[in-house]
Amino acid sequence: MKNNTTSKTVPPTNAVTAPAVHAKALHRTYRFHADNASVGESLLWMLVFWAEGAWLQPNCPKDAPHYAQVTLAKDTLDLAELRWLFRQVSSADMALATLNTASAFDGTKQDVASDSFGTQKPSGVDVERARRGLQNWVQMTMKHVGAAAVAADKMARFSSCSGLAFVPPLPDTGAESFSACMLAEQDAFYFRNRLPYATKPGSEDRTFRFRVEFEKDIVPLTALIKWAVEEGWQSKEGGADTEVKVTLRQGTLNIHELRWLFDTIVDCHVAVQTLALAHEYTGERSYEEADTMGATPPKGDALKNALEGLNDLRDYYQSWVGHLEEANERMELLLE
Repeated sequence: MKNNTTSKTVPPTNAVTAPAVHAKALHRTYRFHADNASVGESLLWMLVFWAEGAWLQPNCPKDAPHYAQVTLAKDTLDLAELRWLFRQVSSADMALATLNTASAFDGTKQDVASDSFGTQKPSGVDVERARRGLQNWVQMTMKHVGAAAVAADKMARFSSCSGLAFVPPLPDTGAESFSACMLAEQDAFYFRNRLPYATKPGSEDRTFRFRVEFEKDIVPLTALIKWAVEEGWQSKEGGADTEVKVTLRQGTLNIHELRWLFDTIVDCHVAVQTLALAHEYTGERSYEEADTMGATPPKGDALKNALEGLNDLRDYYQSWVGHLEEANERMELLLE
């Protein structure tokens, strides 16, 4: 006889309330506790073709459980079909066991081996859509890893520190640039403020503003400077022209070193061109070369810390790509 007992999950660190859901959308809004940030991101991307809105808990250690919510379009997938899709992704055990409608969700882990735990394979078209959603996430992460590798190579030429080797990235898939605005909260993991903040007296020379062309560009930039961030904010206006404000800790990076680091990231030129002290910021782009604008490489530990941030970015994404490729293969077999 199978065990039908249930158990509560451990609440995520710094638990926060998910966005409110309109009463008419409750029956097609689902919540779950993702095993970690990568699981949460990938599962939401798997559902991107049906999602009207998605949210992943911000300000939480990446390896800790993350609270997630997604609202699907009318007449698309139901709970049993979502469970089937979640089951295809290995290491998503907590997400599968806690997945429920928003009205019924309480964080309880269901017994996924129980006869009462219903799953239903979606149509072939929907399985293909889910597979493509995962594939998009994999391509995006590979692009981040590739950009980190280019930046690390440039840094290595200016560093005398030992132990700064950067492991070769996954092969480039030629992924097109697309907005990751649906998961902007998680992209700006280290920008803990969700509202603009006033520059504190005495921090004017270490508080900067810039904008990025797409919200996804914030991912490698925050990897570079997360060790130095004291306070930060990003706008939530959509996928394009995202505004960023950041205050760095005293004695970490000056504007010239910050510009040099930003310039190492491929396709993040808008950040380089608009970077300015917050009180001098206009948002206008300067089309001069970064070196002409005074960009200089950081020294010693600052460069080492920036490179370690890129290695963290690589590890964070590469560790999960294998699981998604496995899910992708399983779905492809079912479509044949």
